[in-house]
Formats: sequence, C-alpha cells, structure tokens
Amino acid sequence: MRRATDQPLLVRMDASNDALVNVNACLEQGADFIIKRNLRRESPEEWLMIAQQNGMCCEERNGKRFYLGAMEWNDRKLNRPIRVVYQVIERTIEASERLLLVPEIEVHIFFTTLDCSPWQVIRLYRECHQ
Repeated sequence: MRRATDQPLLVRMDASNDALVNVNACLEQGADFIIKRNLRRESPEEWLMIAQQNGMCCEERNGKRFYLGAMEWNDRKLNRPIRVVYQVIERTIEASERLLLVPEIEVHIFFTTLDCSPWQVIRLYRECHQ
C-alpha cells in the first residue's frame, strides 16, 4: 500500500460511517480518528445514566444540563479497545421557560483514538462539519 504522506492522519467520519470495519481499518493503518456514532438500538436514557454516573455535569441554564466524559469501548469485533467520548444533553425546561413533561435527551457519541479532552475531540469533529 502506498502512503499519501508521512505526516500523521486524523480521519473524521459522520455517523453513517461508524461500522467497526471502518474503525479497524483506521487502527490497522495507524490513522487517528474521530467517528461519530449512530445510536441505533441504544436508548438515550441509557446514555444519560452512564453520563450521570461517570461524566462531568454542567448546567448551562435552568433546565438544561449537559454531561461530558469518556470511557473505554470494547467489542469482540474490534482489533483492540478504543476510546468513546460522549456528550449528553438533558433538557427539562425549554429556553422559553416552558416546562417539559418528559425530559428531552440529546446524545452525541464519538469513537476516537485521541487522548485529548472530550471537549477537544468534539471541537475537532465539529470544525470539519461546519
């Protein structure tokens, strides 16, 4: 295989490319990556519980909390464990001050090889998709 550069690569992919075969291809080639995950059958409530137990919580405004964190992800289909960065947003009150009967939960999950802070991983991903 020919290499396009001797410089380190950072591969950024959206959620339509989160198949583990793509993750393994990046691992095999030694390319760092940030790949947004598609939740598929996972529930936002499950991720909220993980974030509440393990993440850092910030209250952006009354009724809007976001949780940020990282954890190791292991799957038998992966060549090796990888890092997962998550941002979970829980809204119980809309910005217009209207109370929500059921909390809105928004989840953003990223596969990555980067060791930087979760905020930095999310920022790097978003810079590519603006």
